[in-house]
Amino acid sequence: MLAYLLVAAQAKDQVRIFRHFKTPRIEVTVKLPKLGGSPADRAATAAMERFVRVEIDRMQNENNDPDLKGLSRPFYLDIEPVSVYRTNKLVSVSLQDSTYSGGAHGMTTYSTFTYGPKGRMLLSAFFRKGAGYVEQISFALMNQLRTMDRADWVQNGEIRGFKESQLRDFVVRPGGVLRFYFAPYELGSFASGPFEIDLSRKELADRLP
Repeated sequence: MLAYLLVAAQAKDQVRIFRHFKTPRIEVTVKLPKLGGSPADRAATAAMERFVRVEIDRMQNENNDPDLKGLSRPFYLDIEPVSVYRTNKLVSVSLQDSTYSGGAHGMTTYSTFTYGPKGRMLLSAFFRKGAGYVEQISFALMNQLRTMDRADWVQNGEIRGFKESQLRDFVVRPGGVLRFYFAPYELGSFASGPFEIDLSRKELADRLP
């Protein structure tokens, strides 16, 4: 059986405005969760703030591109938390990042931050060493995705499984659930949209065929 770090209690966190400004060519609104003062809380907060600063710098640099000066539609960057889970052992947050920086449409992606007392927690932290967790997660994800018509590249056989590098965007949810995020163009065309898939402890404990 997979060795999960126990997660037992969800805190209802408030949200704070971390950054907001608007010019004729760009609008930025960033909301971040108000976390506590534990080492995990502080580490997650610092990581999210660093991420936001990089995203704002990127947006401003793209906005200064002379080839994009003629755009009638202003750029925007809108970041807000969509999942916040805290226990006495960890904090796990996902941020939704909605942007427009030229082109036919905007883009929605997700960034995740899971931290414990000793720092960032990778996916491997939730499984016993040698448990073959990547294969088990891949198997469980594919089982769900095969039932989703909009997962174009799973349906046509182009995607047949996942490597660990493709499972970087995850958060912990109540009951030991792991939620995985996939941005547009990761599992199908832009029209397929983003995906969020929850895997229960039972699904991840099943043996592979």
